[in-house]
Amino acid sequence: MDVIHKRRIAPPLKAPLKKNLLLLSPRQTGKSSYLKSLASVDLYLNLQEADTFRKLSFQKNIIEKLLTPEMKTVALDNVNRLPSLLDQVEHLNKTQNVHFILSASQQMKNHPALEAEKTETLSLLPFCYEELQNEFNLDQILNFGSLPSVYSHEHKDVLLNDYVGLLFQADLIQTGKIRKIENFSRFLNVAAEYNGQYLHFEEIAKICEAPARTVREYFELLKEMHLGYEIQCTTSRKGAKRSKFYFFDVGVANALKNDFNLENDFEKSESALKHFILLELTAYKNYRAPNTKIEFWCDYQGNEIDFLINDEVAIEVRGTKSVNAQHMRRLKKFTTKFPVKKSILISRDPQSLDVENFLKDLWRGKII
Repeated sequence: MDVIHKRRIAPPLKAPLKKNLLLLSPRQTGKSSYLKSLASVDLYLNLQEADTFRKLSFQKNIIEKLLTPEMKTVALDNVNRLPSLLDQVEHLNKTQNVHFILSASQQMKNHPALEAEKTETLSLLPFCYEELQNEFNLDQILNFGSLPSVYSHEHKDVLLNDYVGLLFQADLIQTGKIRKIENFSRFLNVAAEYNGQYLHFEEIAKICEAPARTVREYFELLKEMHLGYEIQCTTSRKGAKRSKFYFFDVGVANALKNDFNLENDFEKSESALKHFILLELTAYKNYRAPNTKIEFWCDYQGNEIDFLINDEVAIEVRGTKSVNAQHMRRLKKFTTKFPVKKSILISRDPQSLDVENFLKDLWRGKII
C-alpha cells in the first residue's frame, strides 16, 4: 500500500495576506504539503532542499531578486535552517507589502518579523476525518493515530517508536529547557499514562521523582511545542477547577505507553476514542472556527461531561456498540440542570450517532 504523505485539505487562506503566517507544528504533520497546496502562494522556497539552501544563503537579498511585481505571497519552508532570511522577510513586509507563509521551529517566534501584531500562527494536526474520507479507519487510528507518514505504512508501530525517540529525545531536549534528561524521560511516560485524565501535578511529580514545579514546566513545554493540548473544566455551570492534557496524536500517546493493542481492552479503547474526538474538535477549531472554545465539565462529586463547546454544545463519548438508556444518563442529568443548545452522545453504535456520522456533521458545520 502506498504511504499517504500529502495533506488533502488545507485550512482556508484569504489572499492577499494581511499578516505573515507562521506554521508551528510537530514534525511530519505535513507542513510542506500544506504550503505546496496553497494556490495563493506565488513563490515557494524550501530550505530543506540543498540547492535552494545554497542559493538563498549565498546571495544577499536573493528573495527580493526572485520576486516579480505581481508576487505578493511567498512561502518559506523550514526557514529555521537559515534564520537570517527573516531580516529579508521584515524588509519586504515594509517596502513591497509582500507577506510570507513560514514553517519554522518554536524557538524562532521571538524574531521581530514574527511579532504577534505582524504574524498569525497556525498549528497543523495529523490527518483528520475530512482528509481521510474513504480511507478513514477508526480502529487503526485508535491504535496508531493518523500522522501522515505513519497512516498507511505497513510497520506503524516501528515508525511511531522511532518518531517518539526523534521528536522527544532530540527536538525537545534541544530546546535547552530540560535540565535533567532522566526526569524528563520518566515524565513523558507518566504524562502518556495520564493522557485525558485530570492533571494532578503533585501526584505526577511524585511518580516522576521530580519537583511539581518542574512537571508544570514540562507540560508547558509540550504545549508550547504544539505537542499536546490542555483543556479546562468550564468556569461556568459550577464546574470544579480541573484540567486535562491530551497529546497531539493518539498513536504518539500509545507509543509512549508502548501499547498499540487496544481492541480487547474496552476502557483503553474508549479513552482513545475520547482522545481522537478531542483532536477532531481541535482540528476543526484550528482550520475552520478559530474562536471555538473547547472545555469539559465536572463537579467535585465526580459527575462529568466529556466536552463542552462554546458553553452551548454538550458532548459525551462512549465506546459502546450498543447504546442504551444508561449511556444517556450523564447527559440527561447535566442538561436538566444546565440547559444547552445541543446535547450529543457519540458512540460506536450504527443505530445511534456513531463516530463517522458525527464527524461528517462536524466538518459540514452542523455541530459548531
